[in-house]
Amino acid sequence: MEDLEQDGLDIPSGLDSSFHGGPPTDPPNNFEDDDIDDLINNVRQHDPMGTLEEKEADIRGLTKAWVTERMSPTLLPTKETLLFRILRRVQMQIEVIEEKSIDMSPDTDVKLELLIVETELERIKYLIRSYLRVRLLKIDNAMEYYQSSPLDRMNMSQTERMYLTRHYALLKNLYAHQFMNTFPESLKQMNDSSGSVSMVQEPNMDHPVFVRVVKDTGRKIIIGNDSVKLRKGSIVVIKYSIILKYVESGDVEFI
Repeated sequence: MEDLEQDGLDIPSGLDSSFHGGPPTDPPNNFEDDDIDDLINNVRQHDPMGTLEEKEADIRGLTKAWVTERMSPTLLPTKETLLFRILRRVQMQIEVIEEKSIDMSPDTDVKLELLIVETELERIKYLIRSYLRVRLLKIDNAMEYYQSSPLDRMNMSQTERMYLTRHYALLKNLYAHQFMNTFPESLKQMNDSSGSVSMVQEPNMDHPVFVRVVKDTGRKIIIGNDSVKLRKGSIVVIKYSIILKYVESGDVEFI
Protein backbone atom coordinates (compact mmCIF):
# COMPACT_ATOMS: atom_id res chain seq x y z
CA MET A 1 0.00 0.00 0.00
CA GLU A 2 3.00 2.33 0.22
CA ASP A 3 2.96 2.67 -3.57
CA LEU A 4 -0.60 3.94 -3.36
CA GLU A 5 0.40 6.65 -0.94
CA GLN A 6 3.38 7.70 -3.05
CA ASP A 7 1.16 8.07 -6.10
CA GLY A 8 -1.10 10.43 -4.19
CA LEU A 9 -4.12 8.14 -4.14
CA ASP A 10 -5.72 9.13 -0.87
CA ILE A 11 -9.26 8.41 0.29
CA PRO A 12 -11.06 11.29 2.06
CA SER A 13 -12.07 10.24 5.55
CA GLY A 14 -15.22 12.30 6.03
CA LEU A 15 -17.83 10.04 4.48
CA ASP A 16 -18.84 7.72 7.31
CA SER A 17 -17.41 6.81 10.71
CA SER A 18 -18.88 3.30 10.84
CA PHE A 19 -17.88 0.28 8.80
CA HIS A 20 -20.99 -1.67 9.83
CA GLY A 21 -23.40 0.27 7.65
CA GLY A 22 -23.88 -0.14 3.92
CA PRO A 23 -22.67 2.26 1.25
CA PRO A 24 -25.08 4.92 -0.10
CA THR A 25 -27.08 3.60 -3.05
CA ASP A 26 -30.21 5.76 -3.50
CA PRO A 27 -30.32 7.62 -6.86
CA PRO A 28 -32.27 10.83 -7.62
CA ASN A 29 -35.96 10.11 -8.26
CA ASN A 30 -36.05 11.60 -11.76
CA PHE A 31 -33.46 9.18 -13.17
CA GLU A 32 -34.07 5.58 -14.17
CA ASP A 33 -31.61 2.88 -13.11
CA ASP A 34 -30.60 2.30 -16.74
CA ASP A 35 -29.84 6.00 -17.19
CA ILE A 36 -27.65 5.99 -14.09
CA ASP A 37 -25.79 2.89 -15.27
CA ASP A 38 -25.18 4.53 -18.65
CA LEU A 39 -23.75 7.64 -17.00
CA ILE A 40 -21.45 5.64 -14.75
CA ASN A 41 -20.31 3.42 -17.62
CA ASN A 42 -19.67 6.47 -19.80
CA VAL A 43 -17.19 7.76 -17.24
CA ARG A 44 -15.66 4.31 -16.78
CA GLN A 45 -14.99 4.12 -20.52
CA HIS A 46 -12.51 6.99 -20.17
CA ASP A 47 -10.42 4.70 -17.97
CA PRO A 48 -7.86 2.73 -20.02
CA MET A 49 -7.21 0.22 -17.21
CA GLY A 50 -9.17 -2.83 -18.35
CA THR A 51 -12.51 -3.47 -20.02
CA LEU A 52 -15.88 -2.50 -18.57
CA GLU A 53 -16.51 -6.14 -17.60
CA GLU A 54 -13.18 -6.28 -15.76
CA LYS A 55 -13.97 -3.08 -13.86
CA GLU A 56 -17.39 -4.38 -12.82
CA ALA A 57 -15.81 -7.68 -11.75
CA ASP A 58 -13.33 -5.76 -9.59
CA ILE A 59 -16.15 -3.89 -7.84
CA ARG A 60 -17.95 -7.18 -7.16
CA GLY A 61 -14.67 -8.61 -5.88
CA LEU A 62 -14.19 -5.65 -3.55
CA THR A 63 -17.74 -5.97 -2.21
CA LYS A 64 -17.26 -9.69 -1.59
CA ALA A 65 -13.90 -9.08 0.12
CA TRP A 66 -15.55 -6.44 2.34
CA VAL A 67 -18.37 -8.78 3.42
CA THR A 68 -15.99 -11.71 3.93
CA GLU A 69 -13.54 -9.66 5.99
CA ARG A 70 -16.32 -8.37 8.23
CA MET A 71 -17.69 -11.86 8.87
CA SER A 72 -14.36 -13.59 9.47
CA PRO A 73 -12.85 -13.33 12.98
CA THR A 74 -9.35 -13.82 11.52
CA LEU A 75 -7.36 -11.58 9.20
CA LEU A 76 -7.78 -12.85 5.65
CA PRO A 77 -5.19 -12.47 2.85
CA THR A 78 -4.94 -8.85 1.75
CA LYS A 79 -6.56 -7.69 -1.51
CA GLU A 80 -3.86 -5.09 -2.08
CA THR A 81 -3.56 -5.64 -5.84
CA LEU A 82 -7.33 -5.32 -6.28
CA LEU A 83 -7.37 -2.14 -4.18
CA PHE A 84 -4.54 -0.64 -6.22
CA ARG A 85 -6.39 -1.18 -9.52
CA ILE A 86 -9.62 0.27 -8.17
CA LEU A 87 -7.90 3.29 -6.61
CA ARG A 88 -6.14 4.08 -9.89
CA ARG A 89 -9.47 3.97 -11.68
CA VAL A 90 -11.11 6.18 -9.07
CA GLN A 91 -8.32 8.71 -9.52
CA MET A 92 -8.79 8.70 -13.31
CA GLN A 93 -12.56 9.06 -13.00
CA ILE A 94 -12.14 12.01 -10.66
CA GLU A 95 -9.93 13.68 -13.27
CA VAL A 96 -12.62 13.13 -15.92
CA ILE A 97 -15.25 14.66 -13.63
CA GLU A 98 -13.05 17.70 -13.01
CA GLU A 99 -12.51 18.21 -16.74
CA LYS A 100 -16.24 18.00 -17.46
CA SER A 101 -17.01 20.36 -14.57
CA ILE A 102 -14.79 23.02 -16.15
CA ASP A 103 -16.29 22.65 -19.64
CA MET A 104 -19.97 22.31 -18.74
CA SER A 105 -22.64 24.87 -19.62
CA PRO A 106 -24.99 26.16 -16.88
CA ASP A 107 -28.02 25.37 -19.11
CA THR A 108 -27.34 21.64 -19.28
CA ASP A 109 -27.98 18.70 -16.97
CA VAL A 110 -24.28 17.93 -16.71
CA LYS A 111 -24.20 18.92 -13.05
CA LEU A 112 -26.81 16.32 -12.16
CA GLU A 113 -25.08 13.70 -14.27
CA LEU A 114 -21.75 14.38 -12.60
CA LEU A 115 -23.42 14.25 -9.19
CA ILE A 116 -24.68 10.74 -9.94
CA VAL A 117 -21.23 9.61 -11.04
CA GLU A 118 -19.65 11.19 -7.95
CA THR A 119 -22.15 9.27 -5.80
CA GLU A 120 -20.94 6.03 -7.40
CA LEU A 121 -17.34 6.99 -6.68
CA GLU A 122 -18.23 7.75 -3.05
CA ARG A 123 -19.79 4.30 -2.77
CA ILE A 124 -16.57 2.69 -4.00
CA LYS A 125 -14.43 4.79 -1.67
CA TYR A 126 -16.73 3.85 1.21
CA LEU A 127 -16.14 0.15 0.50
CA ILE A 128 -12.37 0.66 0.40
CA ARG A 129 -12.29 2.61 3.67
CA SER A 130 -14.60 0.16 5.39
CA TYR A 131 -12.55 -2.83 4.20
CA LEU A 132 -9.29 -1.31 5.46
CA ARG A 133 -10.89 -0.15 8.70
CA VAL A 134 -12.14 -3.59 9.69
CA ARG A 135 -8.70 -5.09 8.99
CA LEU A 136 -6.99 -2.52 11.20
CA LEU A 137 -9.54 -3.19 13.94
CA LYS A 138 -8.64 -6.89 13.88
CA ILE A 139 -4.95 -6.02 14.17
CA ASP A 140 -5.65 -3.70 17.11
CA ASN A 141 -7.78 -6.26 18.94
CA ALA A 142 -5.22 -9.09 18.65
CA MET A 143 -1.96 -7.18 18.31
CA GLU A 144 0.14 -9.49 20.48
CA TYR A 145 -1.15 -12.53 18.61
CA TYR A 146 -0.29 -11.18 15.16
CA GLN A 147 3.05 -9.85 16.38
CA SER A 148 4.06 -13.38 17.40
CA SER A 149 2.51 -15.17 14.40
CA PRO A 150 4.61 -14.91 11.20
CA LEU A 151 2.12 -17.08 9.31
CA ASP A 152 -0.77 -14.69 9.98
CA ARG A 153 1.39 -11.68 9.15
CA MET A 154 1.74 -13.08 5.64
CA ASN A 155 -1.93 -12.14 5.14
CA MET A 156 -1.08 -8.47 5.74
CA SER A 157 0.06 -5.87 3.27
CA GLN A 158 3.43 -4.21 3.81
CA THR A 159 1.71 -1.12 5.20
CA GLU A 160 -0.34 -3.21 7.64
CA ARG A 161 2.80 -4.96 8.87
CA MET A 162 4.46 -1.59 9.41
CA TYR A 163 1.37 -0.40 11.28
CA LEU A 164 1.44 -3.49 13.50
CA THR A 165 5.16 -3.14 14.30
CA ARG A 166 5.04 0.57 15.07
CA HIS A 167 1.77 0.48 16.99
CA TYR A 168 2.96 -2.47 19.07
CA ALA A 169 6.24 -0.70 19.89
CA LEU A 170 4.38 2.46 20.95
CA LEU A 171 1.95 0.48 23.09
CA LYS A 172 4.73 -1.52 24.73
CA ASN A 173 6.68 1.66 25.48
CA LEU A 174 3.58 3.33 26.94
CA TYR A 175 2.82 0.39 29.22
CA ALA A 176 6.44 0.25 30.37
CA HIS A 177 6.52 3.92 31.36
CA GLN A 178 3.05 3.95 32.91
CA PHE A 179 3.08 0.88 35.14
CA MET A 180 4.99 -2.20 33.93
CA ASN A 181 8.39 -0.93 35.13
CA THR A 182 7.11 -1.29 38.68
CA PHE A 183 6.22 -4.96 38.20
CA PRO A 184 8.51 -7.88 39.07
CA GLU A 185 10.57 -9.09 36.11
CA SER A 186 8.46 -12.23 35.78
CA LEU A 187 5.32 -10.12 35.19
CA LYS A 188 6.67 -7.71 32.59
CA GLN A 189 6.05 -9.87 29.52
CA MET A 190 3.05 -8.78 27.45
CA ASN A 191 2.85 -12.18 25.75
CA ASP A 192 2.90 -14.33 28.88
CA SER A 193 0.77 -17.44 28.45
CA SER A 194 2.21 -19.58 31.24
CA GLY A 195 -0.58 -18.92 33.74
CA SER A 196 -4.17 -20.09 33.76
CA VAL A 197 -5.20 -17.06 31.68
CA SER A 198 -3.16 -16.17 28.60
CA MET A 199 -2.32 -12.49 28.06
CA VAL A 200 -2.35 -13.05 24.30
CA GLN A 201 -5.79 -12.30 22.90
CA GLU A 202 -6.42 -14.57 19.92
CA PRO A 203 -9.18 -14.41 17.30
CA ASN A 204 -12.28 -16.30 18.38
CA MET A 205 -12.29 -19.30 16.05
CA ASP A 206 -15.62 -20.50 17.47
CA HIS A 207 -17.37 -17.28 16.50
CA PRO A 208 -20.71 -18.11 14.78
CA VAL A 209 -20.93 -17.04 11.14
CA PHE A 210 -23.60 -17.03 8.44
CA VAL A 211 -22.65 -18.83 5.23
CA ARG A 212 -24.41 -19.68 1.99
CA VAL A 213 -23.64 -22.94 0.19
CA VAL A 214 -22.65 -22.15 -3.42
CA LYS A 215 -21.67 -25.67 -4.54
CA ASP A 216 -23.86 -28.73 -4.15
CA THR A 217 -21.17 -31.08 -2.85
CA GLY A 218 -23.44 -33.27 -0.75
CA ARG A 219 -20.93 -33.17 2.10
CA LYS A 220 -22.04 -33.62 5.68
CA ILE A 221 -20.54 -31.73 8.59
CA ILE A 222 -20.67 -33.65 11.86
CA ILE A 223 -21.23 -31.44 14.92
CA GLY A 224 -21.43 -33.56 18.06
CA ASN A 225 -24.45 -35.80 17.63
CA ASP A 226 -25.87 -33.67 14.81
CA SER A 227 -24.93 -33.24 11.17
CA VAL A 228 -25.42 -30.51 8.57
CA LYS A 229 -25.61 -31.32 4.86
CA LEU A 230 -24.21 -28.71 2.49
CA ARG A 231 -26.95 -28.25 -0.12
CA LYS A 232 -26.55 -25.54 -2.74
CA GLY A 233 -28.47 -22.39 -1.83
CA SER A 234 -28.93 -23.28 1.83
CA ILE A 235 -27.91 -20.81 4.55
CA VAL A 236 -26.20 -22.11 7.67
CA VAL A 237 -25.17 -20.58 10.99
CA ILE A 238 -22.10 -22.43 12.19
CA LYS A 239 -18.82 -22.01 14.06
CA TYR A 240 -16.06 -20.40 12.02
CA SER A 241 -13.54 -23.12 12.90
CA ILE A 242 -15.83 -25.82 11.51
CA ILE A 243 -16.70 -24.14 8.21
CA LEU A 244 -13.33 -22.49 7.48
CA LYS A 245 -11.97 -25.20 5.16
CA TYR A 246 -15.19 -25.10 3.10
CA VAL A 247 -14.89 -21.33 2.78
CA GLU A 248 -11.30 -21.70 1.58
CA SER A 249 -12.32 -24.37 -0.96
CA GLY A 250 -15.08 -22.12 -2.33
CA ASP A 251 -17.93 -24.48 -1.40
CA VAL A 252 -19.54 -21.83 0.81
CA GLU A 253 -19.36 -18.04 1.11
CA PHE A 254 -19.99 -15.58 3.93
CA ILE A 255 -23.13 -13.46 3.85
